[in-house]
Amino acid sequence: MGDNRAWGSFDSAAPFDEETRARLLAEGIVKATWESAPDGLIEIDSPSWRFYTGQSYDDWKGYGWLTAIHPEDRIATITKWRNTVQDQQAVNAEYRLKGQDGNYRWMYVHAVPLRDENGKIIKWFGVNIDIHDSKAKGIRP
Repeated sequence: MGDNRAWGSFDSAAPFDEETRARLLAEGIVKATWESAPDGLIEIDSPSWRFYTGQSYDDWKGYGWLTAIHPEDRIATITKWRNTVQDQQAVNAEYRLKGQDGNYRWMYVHAVPLRDENGKIIKWFGVNIDIHDSKAKGIRP
């Protein structure tokens, strides 16, 4: 994986495998990085998502990721995501995400479309950032 932008400031030559990189990210502020198909469906595995949520790839793919979202946040989250995919624009959102420990934490989510030279969306890139403690203190991201 030569492009280290998806992994923050990690040296791409460092001897880390995908699982190690996912674990290091999950221990910090970035809880998950992910990609989806142009239609918004999850088709690409995300070790960092799986590490944080405990979901298997089969549980997570398609719209299975919604089961890790707090039940009170699911409708708003899926509505916003579907509108984002339809509008083909970047999105910022907040929702509570269930971790492996069974606790929900507030996440700030940012997703952007990757486009080809003709402007057609090839895939979406997203990142979930833990804002739980800041939100509890009334601080906005």
